[in-house]
Formats: sequence, C-alpha cells, structure tokens
Amino acid sequence: MSVQKPWQKRLAVLEIIYADIMADHTNDGSKVMSHLFEHENFDVNQLKILEHYFENYQAVDNIIIPMCQPTWRYERISPLTKALIQCAYHEFQTLKTDKAILINEALKTCDKRGEIRDKKFINAILDRILIYGNNN
Repeated sequence: MSVQKPWQKRLAVLEIIYADIMADHTNDGSKVMSHLFEHENFDVNQLKILEHYFENYQAVDNIIIPMCQPTWRYERISPLTKALIQCAYHEFQTLKTDKAILINEALKTCDKRGEIRDKKFINAILDRILIYGNNN
C-alpha cells in the first residue's frame, strides 16, 4: 500500500462530498461514515473532515448563498465547485489547515478536473468563507 500525498487525500474526501451533493444530500451520513471506517482506506483526519461535513454542510451553504448574490444564483454553481468549497471549508474547520494551502489545492483541483472557468469564483469564495469560518 502506498502512502497518499495530501492532495490525493483531499481528492478522496472531495469524491465523497461530490457524491453526496450529486445525491442531493439524501445519503445517510452516519452510514457513509461507518462504511468508510470499516471498508475504505481513509485516515483519521479524512474521517474528521467528512464527519464535520455531514454534520454541517447546510450551514456552509447558508454562508455561501448570500455571498453569491446578487450577481449569481447558488443553484447555478456546479456540483464539483460546491464540493471543492465544502471540502476546503471543512478541512479548515477540523484540521486548521492554512487558508493559502486550501485555496491553492482547490485551484489545482480545478485545473485537473476541468473547472477552470470557476477558479476566480472559488478563489473569491474561499478567501471570504475561510475568514468567516475562522470566526466561528
């Protein structure tokens, strides 16, 4: 078994969050967490991020929605972009990872996953939300 790099670990977390968003949050977070703990190769920090996500994703949406207005509707944001924002926010909250690292990694993921057109938007939202999140 090879050791995953931090970006690879973030991608694994991102995939779970993306799947939940695509399922319109109909997944049972406790069942997903139980499955990941028992059957997947997730470390403690990845599980902490996902646990925080399943408990708090709606709160993050409620922070992001007003930031999008009046020029953009939240519903128009791609599921992958939403997942990138959620992933960075929950890692920031649980692991206290440096904001610049999280923004850089999110933008790197945009380049590799085809969300290049959303890079400025993601950068601006994360720059604001990670400051907001730090005050909570």
